[in-house]
Amino acid sequence: MAGPKSNEVLRHTVIDRLAGTGGIRGGDLRIGVEDLKATVCRDIEWLLNTKRPLDMELGGFPEAVNSILNYGIPDFSQYSAASGADCGRLCQLIEQALRVFEPRLESRSIKVDYLQTDELTGLKAQFRIRGILHVDPVREPVSFDTNVAMDSGNIEIKMTD
Repeated sequence: MAGPKSNEVLRHTVIDRLAGTGGIRGGDLRIGVEDLKATVCRDIEWLLNTKRPLDMELGGFPEAVNSILNYGIPDFSQYSAASGADCGRLCQLIEQALRVFEPRLESRSIKVDYLQTDELTGLKAQFRIRGILHVDPVREPVSFDTNVAMDSGNIEIKMTD
């Protein structure tokens, strides 16, 4: 399959079209691949900065586990960036949230790797999110650097080259 061209024409997301965000000008609904990647990056940041309430007991409602009731990730402010186990759990939480709530990334391709911890404070950890962006006709690898402030729970995401 031929690789996508950076000027390939796609459509803005529904939320961007409804809200008039994402650089939509004068009713132009087209978006390029690089703009699409930036939109996915923004949406992942929104997802991961949404803290869902305490895990609810949903055993009798299996579909509710993957519903909007569980949008986001659990609060991880009690995790320590100095703990390999905590960083591993956070990787799993991020992967799970992306598999459920980010359909533009191929579920099987999503991988979150722990990179490092801020040695001075031990309060910040860095991760890398990798996956395959698949929005017809585009299918392209993407990578995002993720900075996590363990004390505040704030997550910043940037596209990598």
